[in-house]
Amino acid sequence: MIKQAPTLGSILLLMASFNSAAFAQSHELNEPPHPTAQRLVKQAIAAAESGRPRAAATLVKKAISISPDYLRAHLEYWNIEANFLDRYDEVNAEYLFLVRHFPKNPVYLMTSFFRSNANNGRDSLQRVIQLAPQWAWSHYARAMLIKTDDPEQAISELMQCIAENSSAKEAYDLLIELQEKQVHRIDDAIKTAQIFAAQKDIRASQRLLPLWRLRLVKAGQSAESRLALKRELSALAGQTKEVEVLLAIRSAYLELLKDPDAAQETEKLIARLDPTWNPQRGWIYTQIKFNQSGVPRSVVLVNDQIAIQEATRRIVSASGQSAADRIRELEKLFDQKPTVAMRRIICEEIFRLAIRSNDSAAVEYGRVLHKLDRTDAALLAEMAIVLANRREKLGEAYNFAQKARVLTSQFRPATRPRNTPQTIIDNFFPEKNQREAHLKNRGLALEAVGWVLVQLNQAQQAEPLLRQALAIEASEDRLRHLAQALQTLRRFREAADYETEANHFLAGAVRKKFILEPISDLPMKAIDGRWLNLSDLKTKVVLINFWATWCFPCTQEMPYLEELFRKYKSRGLEVIAVSTDEDSSKVRPFVRTNKLTFWISDDLTLRKKFAVEEIPVSLFIDKNGNLRYRKIGFEEGDQRELEAAIIELLK
Repeated sequence: MIKQAPTLGSILLLMASFNSAAFAQSHELNEPPHPTAQRLVKQAIAAAESGRPRAAATLVKKAISISPDYLRAHLEYWNIEANFLDRYDEVNAEYLFLVRHFPKNPVYLMTSFFRSNANNGRDSLQRVIQLAPQWAWSHYARAMLIKTDDPEQAISELMQCIAENSSAKEAYDLLIELQEKQVHRIDDAIKTAQIFAAQKDIRASQRLLPLWRLRLVKAGQSAESRLALKRELSALAGQTKEVEVLLAIRSAYLELLKDPDAAQETEKLIARLDPTWNPQRGWIYTQIKFNQSGVPRSVVLVNDQIAIQEATRRIVSASGQSAADRIRELEKLFDQKPTVAMRRIICEEIFRLAIRSNDSAAVEYGRVLHKLDRTDAALLAEMAIVLANRREKLGEAYNFAQKARVLTSQFRPATRPRNTPQTIIDNFFPEKNQREAHLKNRGLALEAVGWVLVQLNQAQQAEPLLRQALAIEASEDRLRHLAQALQTLRRFREAADYETEANHFLAGAVRKKFILEPISDLPMKAIDGRWLNLSDLKTKVVLINFWATWCFPCTQEMPYLEELFRKYKSRGLEVIAVSTDEDSSKVRPFVRTNKLTFWISDDLTLRKKFAVEEIPVSLFIDKNGNLRYRKIGFEEGDQRELEAAIIELLK
């Protein structure tokens, strides 16, 4: 294992630790932090959210030097370093170093517990309790350990935590959750939320929203309670001059009342007080991205980078635009100063569009991505195949393919990407998945070498490689590539057989996945008020698609569903799209904008009736009312699979 030396930040924390280690077990841990330290932490948060993360890091380090045991300062230091400065590995190493060298300091243990997704678990919490049993956060630690088995005692511990530290946001959150969900005492949860809401040193959006939400829950989300909350929010918006309070009001309109118009009016008030504000300010968006070989990595985007990602998604999912046009639009986003992480996302989207459309941009952006990840064998293989398809730079294509072949020559455990916790690899890419991905990538690498050799008029050497690739996994392209190799070798009958198999491959693959499940008759209400029973559609093929306006692959799929409906409705196809949006007000504008002409329903009960757990999903029902095919997910190119299923069922 490589040992990392402490950084400048950790050296500063080490200096601070000499002041704290001496009284880590005493009552002094519960003493309020110095007011200057509190003020510096607030300034650091504001600096990070306004695009000045380095200044923010400096401010929070000063706060720690003044109040070494101020847990909130440590948590914000980790947040700024990991999320705003993209230094997760470094800050994680700092605190591991501090825990090792100062094992009796519970503050470092608690920081690591919170900021490493609680991966250090029960042992760390028990150690905190042993080191500082009277510390407010030790009560929180006890509550975490017993919350499932003894929620009543956990509630008692959390109340003691709050009594010692009224700014313990995490304790309020957990206490409200237990009171509401575990012991089902909504009035107690509301009382806690009222105390929480009064803590002025906690951000308004964090302390006010729970109270507003719980009031709606207690009233059963009645129209009267929603109107009362809207009046309360309107009155508060007219009185306050605090941006933080207005941000809380905006969040309540969006999340609790589903009222985007009122939220927009609140945004105008915010802009008057702070003309530099934008909706992404302060947002932290964590997601999992995968390279071409299937290895996951953690990506954190903040502030304006989130807006760039939203623009990226809009461009990629734009209907009626060619791949080349979308690639040009994506390239313009580089002018908006994306971070390294965001630049990589844009390059990946361009690469995938180029691969699907056989565009030479695949090679240009593939080279960029290869510099960022030398282990991505699938990336190299796909670049080689594009060049071979285009019959361009075949020498370079061969080099790419051979590198992919070497990388996949034997199974190697995935290397943890930078700033990605090991738990991401463990959870999203366990060894079983890694071995499956390796086999798939091996097939792709062999195909790439074989196909390049075919284009280099070396079909004799290509044939065994293409057969090996086919043995790993059959595909249309591999069948056609082998057919071309055999054609070159003048083995025309064999070539014709493989070409025929390629022509029927997709339909055959769909047929192999056909099921036979009777579907009960169900009434469905469309958003225009019409009613429809499934039994009314007997003799027709019915495609029921579950989707949502916020779901990127769902919105990407919709234009293709419309295209297929128009193409096959005269032959007996019916399409029903069931929105799973909690906020149904977004559905009609989406339908109008995209000119959808098939049935649209927003009946949320249908998702449960059809046992749909993820979206998008398309269910294909035959002319006799039986469920025959289920297609989960969507990416560009999948419309061919949808069409193949439709054609098979219309026969």
